[in-house]
Amino acid sequence: MELSTIPGCTASEIPTWSSQQSQDAPLSQETPVRKDRKKWNPADDEVLISAWLNTSKDPIIGNQQTAGSFWQRVGEYYAESPHAIANGEHGLNINCKQRWFKINDFTNKFCGAYATAERLNSSGHSETDVLKMAHDIYVSDHKTKFTMNHCWCLLRFEQKFLDLNKINNLTPKGRTKRRPVEEASQSEEKLQKLGILDTLLAKPEPLSAVDQVIKDKIVAQYFLD
Repeated sequence: MELSTIPGCTASEIPTWSSQQSQDAPLSQETPVRKDRKKWNPADDEVLISAWLNTSKDPIIGNQQTAGSFWQRVGEYYAESPHAIANGEHGLNINCKQRWFKINDFTNKFCGAYATAERLNSSGHSETDVLKMAHDIYVSDHKTKFTMNHCWCLLRFEQKFLDLNKINNLTPKGRTKRRPVEEASQSEEKLQKLGILDTLLAKPEPLSAVDQVIKDKIVAQYFLD
């Protein structure tokens, strides 16, 4: 699916500028000045995601770099970007690792909410309907709104991101004991759906057509013989 067809998403290319620093640049002898914690905005996040993806996909060093060198390269990529230079961040030590972990965590959780929304919505409903339900599910599960749509739009179809979270979601026990994991997953899905039902029941009547269909499906699945 093209990003341009998804509500709130716009297609964009990943920048490919060089992250290598000039060999002739003199080292500063001044004592570093303590900086306030960076406040990230959507444009910053998009550049960071580009830095992470490009560094992850580097065919030369992709599987040979250590975690430390990986994040050093991501930081250099970000700091050397036209966006960072235009914002006066060129050469600064930006904590890209901490921000990326936050993006990855929240976006991965929203991917789970979106997958559930797709299963609950019958065929014929629009992408907007599914997306709205995904946000409702996220709020029901995590008691807060998902505010990183810009990150989700860039990452949802990226194989590196999907592979990373596929690995992170598997525990050593999960690789060898399939049945307990499946049972836990089914139990978690039931709790998730019942949470959605609680949210729908709390809404004022009449419900939208989409919400009514989802409510009826959950009630039929768990409360009707």
